[in-house]
Amino acid sequence: MKHIFAGSRRVAQIEGRLAGGNERGWQILSFTPGWNFFSLDVEPDDPSITEALGSLAGKYSQLWAFDPVDEQYKGHVPALGMNDLTEIHAQQAYIIQIDTRQQFSSPAQEKRKILTFRRDGISSPALPREPWH
Repeated sequence: MKHIFAGSRRVAQIEGRLAGGNERGWQILSFTPGWNFFSLDVEPDDPSITEALGSLAGKYSQLWAFDPVDEQYKGHVPALGMNDLTEIHAQQAYIIQIDTRQQFSSPAQEKRKILTFRRDGISSPALPREPWH
């Protein structure tokens, strides 16, 4: 559960859960040239970067993630041989620098993230227009 505040006043509450299914599906991400933030919805079968991002090989220059245990960023920068980030995992944030427009598909067990947004105690299936007010 997350809360959105306007100063010290809480104006919204966000709750999330995964709704399961037994079917295999696809998560499709569209990247534009430059820096892109992303997260996988479901753990890849093989979390190694070479397998999980195989279709993007040679199409990105940098991949970074923050490691909360070490409290530092870890990166995968092929041109520099930097590989302290070796795996991609679900429900973690990554930032990738893409050279050209790309679409990335990741096979995944079908699960959907269901978010409930509440503003002033009222549930809504969509993000409030201006949650910061």
